[in-house]
Amino acid sequence: MLESRRSLPLAGVVSLLVLAALVWRGPLDIYVRRLQKGADVVFHNRLAGSTKREELSVVMVTVNTATALRSVDERFVSVGSTMASIHRSFTFDSQRFHTAARGLSPAVFRIGGALADFTRFEDVNDEGSLHGKKKQKKKSKKLFFYSLCGTAHTWDKLNEFARSVGWEIAFCLNVLLRNGSDWDPTNAVKLIEYTAKKGYQVLWSLGNEPNGFLRKANVSLTPQQIANSFRLLRNIISSTPSLRGAFIFGPDTSSPVKLKSNNTLVDPKEYLQEFLQNVGRSTNVTSFHFYYTNGRTIGLLDYLSPHTADILLPNMDIVRQLVEDNRPADRSKIWLTETGATFGGDAGVENTFVDGFLLLDKLGVSARYGADLVVQQNLAGASGGVLDSSAGYYPRLKFWLLLYHKRLMGVRVLNVTHDVDEGALSMDYPTRQRHFNFTSYYRIYAHCTKISPMYSRGAITLMVINMDSVHQTRLVLPGALRHSIVHEYLFTPHGSMGILAENAKMNGQPLVMPDDATLPYHAPRELTAGSPIVLLPQTYGFFVMPQANVSACL
Repeated sequence: MLESRRSLPLAGVVSLLVLAALVWRGPLDIYVRRLQKGADVVFHNRLAGSTKREELSVVMVTVNTATALRSVDERFVSVGSTMASIHRSFTFDSQRFHTAARGLSPAVFRIGGALADFTRFEDVNDEGSLHGKKKQKKKSKKLFFYSLCGTAHTWDKLNEFARSVGWEIAFCLNVLLRNGSDWDPTNAVKLIEYTAKKGYQVLWSLGNEPNGFLRKANVSLTPQQIANSFRLLRNIISSTPSLRGAFIFGPDTSSPVKLKSNNTLVDPKEYLQEFLQNVGRSTNVTSFHFYYTNGRTIGLLDYLSPHTADILLPNMDIVRQLVEDNRPADRSKIWLTETGATFGGDAGVENTFVDGFLLLDKLGVSARYGADLVVQQNLAGASGGVLDSSAGYYPRLKFWLLLYHKRLMGVRVLNVTHDVDEGALSMDYPTRQRHFNFTSYYRIYAHCTKISPMYSRGAITLMVINMDSVHQTRLVLPGALRHSIVHEYLFTPHGSMGILAENAKMNGQPLVMPDDATLPYHAPRELTAGSPIVLLPQTYGFFVMPQANVSACL
């Protein structure tokens, strides 16, 4: 175990407390098993309410304030839902739903998921909304799909909702409607013509994760076939005068690099590469999906592991390189159109404070390394949704993180680097842990601050993540930034469950809506010029320098 003698009894106490908390949560027994297999309980000293003195690490930060590294879409933080979720969870008469959604405007609202490729449009005003019948696949006794009909009534409700909250719908058309080896666009044309008639502004795609059709539909479509389908879609849209300039994204393939349970990387990028080589100018942006790992195998410590967080970077690198090699300059943007912590569910941990580490880091990495827009999945659901549809669309922690990113992080991305002052690390920290790369536990991203009534041009915002369970993080900023006034927006867990809490506090105030019509404004804690920026262990937050007056943000 740990080499520090005083950590041995603490480890035992913490193990019991973690086990008790997880067993109490019932579905989290998988994490109990992971912890019993030798997981480092030092990561949970805060969960147990330990009185052990928190150590200090000093992080040296460098920000390029002269020029912006790149810019992202103003809808960078966006949300998505599956057809299955809309089928089960959506009602459009909730004031709280509208209020929360309006807080994330402007945004793209992507509608896709596996059911998108088993959905047909019916031009009927059927208030029964979506309806369908479960059918069994002929060649599988275990896998099922729905033959689902989306009615004009449903389509009207979705578009009216999106328009009222300042969103744009991005819709995935059914590509499994085939005429031999070719896509049959007959049903898509009905929806496209209806959309044009109603004056709805919709972004279009075709197919959801086509590289996985053999598994989910027992159909194998080559990248060339999918590219041909997109070419046909572009021709159809171009022939409709009111939609001639409509936006098309694709191909919505799954992660080109995956994190397997044995921590090895697999590179299935060929499908995306061949698609890009054949699609021509039919798509406006290249889109792909990303999940860190399988929710059925992930452990609690994986949410706090830099190794897990780092899996996004090779995905971004591969997609960006494929786009650079195969797309014209005016078609070079990348969208991450479906993403979450895990696919396949994760027994509820994604609804807790722990989930915030991966979510915020994903936004930081995506903006820094090439994505122009990120669609967080799933908007509403009884489990895992940004909003809890089983509790009247009550905002979960993910919502508040997306909201404050939207409020504080502008579109201009700044280059920031950091390093840990190893001399400031306490020698009391266990010897085995002292060999870790501490830099990877501290994530720091910088944007020009979003202009608002509170913040004007020239301000910058740091998004800081401290995954270390022992060390406070003290940031040492360069030059004039070191003497700037700082507005602190610090997230900490709310409740006795610590990092497994489902709720959080902002600067000590619980994050709740006071009523269905109001999103609260939480005033920042102002740090006087020259005061240090300090993050407690296993916390995250935003730090705005309103008077920085940096040239990159003017």
